[in-house]
Amino acid sequence: MRIGVAQQWQETNTFNSVPTTRLDFEQFGVTRAADFVTKLATTNEPGGFIQSLRAWPEQPEIVGLVRLPCWPSGLATRETFDWIRDELVTAFRNAGPLDGVLLALHGAMAAEGYPDVEGDLLEAVRGVIGSQVPLVATLDLHANVTPKMLQLADCLVVYHTAPHIDTFETGVRGAAALRRILIDGIRPVTAFVRLPMVPPVERANTQDPASVSFGWRESLQGLEARPEFLSAGLATVQPWLDVPELATTAWVTTDDEATAVAACERLAQDVWNRRREYLIELTPPDEAVRKAKLVEQGLVVLSDCADATTSGAAGDSTWLLAELIKHDWPRGAAVTMVAPEVIEQARTIGVGGTLTTEIGGRRDHRFSK
Repeated sequence: MRIGVAQQWQETNTFNSVPTTRLDFEQFGVTRAADFVTKLATTNEPGGFIQSLRAWPEQPEIVGLVRLPCWPSGLATRETFDWIRDELVTAFRNAGPLDGVLLALHGAMAAEGYPDVEGDLLEAVRGVIGSQVPLVATLDLHANVTPKMLQLADCLVVYHTAPHIDTFETGVRGAAALRRILIDGIRPVTAFVRLPMVPPVERANTQDPASVSFGWRESLQGLEARPEFLSAGLATVQPWLDVPELATTAWVTTDDEATAVAACERLAQDVWNRRREYLIELTPPDEAVRKAKLVEQGLVVLSDCADATTSGAAGDSTWLLAELIKHDWPRGAAVTMVAPEVIEQARTIGVGGTLTTEIGGRRDHRFSK
């Protein structure tokens, strides 16, 4: 038995004007063939795949294909998408016949002319392996799960946590779903509901009792604990992704259509009924800085969620900085700013030198200045 394992991962923020390129992937680190299994045996979803497959009594051959990861950023160029698709297709063709596939995806990548990158990549993989080889794909909780993705994968398995602390476990769950299909002979049936809502991230923390999303993890795990369920997912979507089919998606995969439909509709209705609880009143930058100034002891953290580089933002917004420099601060303040050109200037001047420069609003000049 031969099981192929691969990963393609990037989260797109379409409001970031800095494009994602092939170089970004190569600098992050592309891994091919046997190195995939060697280097990723304990890492995130691929680690969950590999450790699970090694524990199967059948001792399948684990066929490393390719890993194409990249830090979240702006829309990928068309050339970058073409390269990613070619890399995946080539890896699958070179692998020879496979009995099953485990594919780690993100689910919220977009490229020029390709708003549903993962759907298109699943289609390309199917073009190589055919429709009969079981394919299970894992996704980030912030995936934009499209009907095309649900149609092309036998089962989609998603993170249950945000912040994401169950990536390895998601790989384990993905491998378990593949085993149910491949070894136990389960014929998976998926029901899904796409909801016209984009929840703000501030109240979508599954680990925080004060968050709307608190409790969803236990609900989904409860469904997956039932023997007839292969997967239960709720993807609350990347909120800084502007594509035509954007939606929050609930889905379940079982061995029975009626069971799948009933469970999915209940899950989706629960989410929809609580949709307005996700809304939150954010604090304007000037007010936030004034409140911080009043704190005499301890650490104050001012978080500009819309400029989070972990969600693909440019990282050089000046809205908080502009307010901070209006005040005299009796204690230190650290302000993060992505500014590679300023770093180079500072290196040229050297330690102890003085630099006068403008900073911020260069990578993102639409929403900052």
